Amino acid sequence: MTYRPSDMRWMVEESMTLSERLGAALVPGGAGRNAGAAGTRLRKWRNRVAGGDAARFDRRLRWDGLDVDAALGLLGPVRPRRAGALPGWARFLDAALSAPAAAEEPDEGLFDAEAPQPFEDLLWRFVPEAARRLRAGLGPGRGRFSPAALRDLERGLLGRLCRTAARTLCAEFDAFRAARSTPPGGGAR
Repeated sequence: MTYRPSDMRWMVEESMTLSERLGAALVPGGAGRNAGAAGTRLRKWRNRVAGGDAARFDRRLRWDGLDVDAALGLLGPVRPRRAGALPGWARFLDAALSAPAAAEEPDEGLFDAEAPQPFEDLLWRFVPEAARRLRAGLGPGRGRFSPAALRDLERGLLGRLCRTAARTLCAEFDAFRAARSTPPGGGAR
């Protein structure tokens, strides 16, 4: 699977959590596809944490050393100060999606034909990178795990990925299908 570096940059800029935004060296700007979203995000945040009470929300912002203007700056388009600086989740995604072409097909033992998982054909690509990182992290202790135990961990990860992502992927797929099946004007195709 290939993607452009600008796609990864946009994904990082749009997906950074508030704690990543607070802890990162960011500058305003970024790709800006959702430049108008900062005000909406701020209102939702204020409603969630302070029940819409501006004074309580200001107190909450001060805990992080922010005021409303600084918060708006963080919630709008941002980009890392250093080009190419990626959060850990993005480095993992990049490594998984950049895997060599040899990994076009999963290992036979990864899927369970008796109990297929929803979207496993899409999500299996993340398992080899996670397994590589696990094996590297085990170091000399790797010998304590049998190949069958490591395979069970890989299958378990695939199952968890599928269960975690299924609801969102189903909703997105349903929305995609609905958009394609309803012609302009609302009549059925």
